[in-house]
Amino acid sequence: MSIAEIVDRRRAARPTCLRRSRQRDAEQLKYFKKRTEDLQAKIAAYDMRANRRFYDIEPIAEENALLREQLAEARAEAAKYKGIAEPDASYFRNGGGYTLEHDLAIAECVTKARVSRNQVPRLFIIFGRFYRIKLPTHVQRVPHKKVAGKMTYVERTLLYVGGKTHVKEVCAVLNQAHKLQVGVQLLESPNDSYCYTSDGAESLQTDYLAQLLSHRDASGKLQTIALDLSTLHGKSSEAQCAAFRESMRAVAEICRDLKVTTAVEPMLLNFTPSSSMNDRAAPARKVRSPTPPSCMG
Repeated sequence: MSIAEIVDRRRAARPTCLRRSRQRDAEQLKYFKKRTEDLQAKIAAYDMRANRRFYDIEPIAEENALLREQLAEARAEAAKYKGIAEPDASYFRNGGGYTLEHDLAIAECVTKARVSRNQVPRLFIIFGRFYRIKLPTHVQRVPHKKVAGKMTYVERTLLYVGGKTHVKEVCAVLNQAHKLQVGVQLLESPNDSYCYTSDGAESLQTDYLAQLLSHRDASGKLQTIALDLSTLHGKSSEAQCAAFRESMRAVAEICRDLKVTTAVEPMLLNFTPSSSMNDRAAPARKVRSPTPPSCMG
């Protein structure tokens, strides 16, 4: 091929390269134009936000504040129900002892539900499981058994619920509270007529005496309050009379110790019921002396 032919062929191919170059330039121009339009749209949006007036922002701020309040209320309500489903240990124990709410629940089980004090701890577990409440627990080392003459210990997970010994302590406090109730009621209504009722029972070769006082209120309804539950050192009428006087002395001393009275009140010491009733009523009627003179004053 001659030089003239090569030159002619190159001249013929030059327009094709120019067309391709112009196409690439056109495509780049379209891309940059589209990119420029997008940037202008974003700049316009930013300008609108920057130039937004204060009355356009206030509704959003108010809505955010309302949502924050609703969120705080929802969290507080959730925490309340979580505290019911998973009560904290402080609801059962306070320092070295049990809380007042815990002991009041025990007292209501014994007095209102008539549950045996040895079975009261089971009620916490039964109703906790029924209402799906997670009772708080703690791990404690307890004696296990002797090995080679030495006591071994194991760790057990225990509930924060009072056992049988604590229930007995609560019942002892209730006994003293009943005496205080008797003293306050007698001091507030010294002229009312009261009926003294007593009955004995034996448990584990020990005689116990339960004593009650009953009277009618202003509406005529019979009201009965527990006076005492004490050990009886004899089954005679004289022994019951001595137990009654000892119980009234304890009532007077409790009222003095708790500042209800300034001293041991003679009216409480010498209190005499207007009538009495016990399991010795039948033989007492035979001798026409339902209550020994030493007991009734």
